[in-house]
Amino acid sequence: MKREHDELAEDTADLTQVSSEGSRLKGPDAYRNKTILAPMGTLPMRLLALEYGADIVYSEEIIAKKFAKCLRTVDEKSKRVEFVLPDHKKKNVEAGCMLPGFFKDDAIHLSLDDALRAAPLAFRSDNEHNIYLEDEEDEEKANPPETTTSASQGATKRDVLQRAQHSSKTCVTYDQVSPASPLHALYNWDPLLDFLAAVLSKEQLHRTADRLGALNVHIYHQGDELGWHFDRGEFAVSLLLQSSAESGASDEGGGHFEYAPHLRSADDQNYVDVIGVLDAAEEDKSTTSTGGRIRRLNITPGALVFFCGRHSLHRVTKVTGDTPRVMAILSFETRPGVELNDYTRLKFFGRTG
Repeated sequence: MKREHDELAEDTADLTQVSSEGSRLKGPDAYRNKTILAPMGTLPMRLLALEYGADIVYSEEIIAKKFAKCLRTVDEKSKRVEFVLPDHKKKNVEAGCMLPGFFKDDAIHLSLDDALRAAPLAFRSDNEHNIYLEDEEDEEKANPPETTTSASQGATKRDVLQRAQHSSKTCVTYDQVSPASPLHALYNWDPLLDFLAAVLSKEQLHRTADRLGALNVHIYHQGDELGWHFDRGEFAVSLLLQSSAESGASDEGGGHFEYAPHLRSADDQNYVDVIGVLDAAEEDKSTTSTGGRIRRLNITPGALVFFCGRHSLHRVTKVTGDTPRVMAILSFETRPGVELNDYTRLKFFGRTG
């Protein structure tokens, strides 16, 4: 048995290498007839293995031995995605990474059905907020005018805080996601932490400790949107379950993800350019404004997206069609025990516990 096991490992040792042929990988098609290294018996990895056309799934006892090859596969794939991962070793940095076709159709449908069943009991939010997702008094205490600078003159923090944003959606909180959902299983699958840490170049990741916000499903019905904002966390991981857009390049259906990469930094809040992006968006100049500062990411159902939103302003445009946009948000942190503040919980979940 051991000999057969070793021969299998040797025969397939290089199958996780990604071919350099072609200008871009095409989702699952790039992995046809490849071997996905995965533990047997875990639902998320069975789904992933099937999605990528795997013909063999390894058992847990050798996954650690072969995991380095998986990481090389991830690295090769991330170099060819539409959205390039920020890394000090790479040039032309954007604000994240997208892996199309990450979730199998069956897993998408099961997770979507679970979320829609929970929706009638979920919190419906419709409110205004500032781009920092902070109470204004708390934001001013955290970033007083005398300790922040801007790249140019003509705008202040007060100007930015006065530009109220509108957000409306239904939010299924972590305690409302069924443990039987593939989405719940994926979020609580420990090797996912190693996978994401490798992609995001982090030494270690932890699931967010927040009892409501660790895993959410956002449902945007007709007229709903997510206003411009900076994330409080360094990065966000999301998985699209259903798109409201009728086609990737069209405005039909709405619900598009738009962002302005690297608009601020820890040393410069850059109020002038923030105001410029907000003005351009109000004038509906998303594709031509400020030298193309506002970008649009065309996300397809099943795509896993990593986005670094602490310094990149972003939003979801208003849904205009009958099909809801349904997006799962998986939250992770570089340190354990991180929770949301009560302001954010009340604004988006309607409760603090």
